[in-house]
Order: sequence, then C-alpha cells, then structure tokens
Amino acid sequence: MADTSNYSTEERVIASCWVHERNQRGKTIAEVRADFQARFQRDPPPKQTLLRWEHKFFATGCVKDKERSGRPSTRETCRLIKESVQRSPQK
Repeated sequence: MADTSNYSTEERVIASCWVHERNQRGKTIAEVRADFQARFQRDPPPKQTLLRWEHKFFATGCVKDKERSGRPSTRETCRLIKESVQRSPQK
C-alpha cells in the first residue's frame, strides 16, 4: 500500500481508538488532540483527520492509505535518486 501520511501507523491507530472511545471516557476531540500531543510530542492532526482515521480504522481495520493510480509520489523518487547518488557519486 502506498502510504503518504506524515503520521506513523502507530500514531494513527492509537488516535483512532482514542477518538472511538471518547464518549465512554467523557472526552472531547480537543482533549484527544491534547493527549496526542502529550504522548507523541508533536502537533496533533486536525479534528477532521482524527474523525477520518477513526472511520477508516473501524470500517476497514486498517489506517494505511490505499494504492493510488497515476504518477508515482515524488517522495519515493527522491529517496531512490538519493540512494543512487550515495552508491556511486562519481557517475
């Protein structure tokens, strides 16, 4: 699967569970975002992203992005070029 998220799978799964359980625990999305920042030491995703992750995780069992058709991501292309230069910088 092509995964283009800036967040790790662990971050997305844990946040999805927190969002899913927020009503039973009496928490708001703002509190879930604060918990995310405290646990992972980084800015939390927006409310809509958290809700999308929750829906995707509990509907499909996975938070990874699906393979996309079309032009490949430049992120992967840049990584491959960097590795190629490091292997043979003279060529």
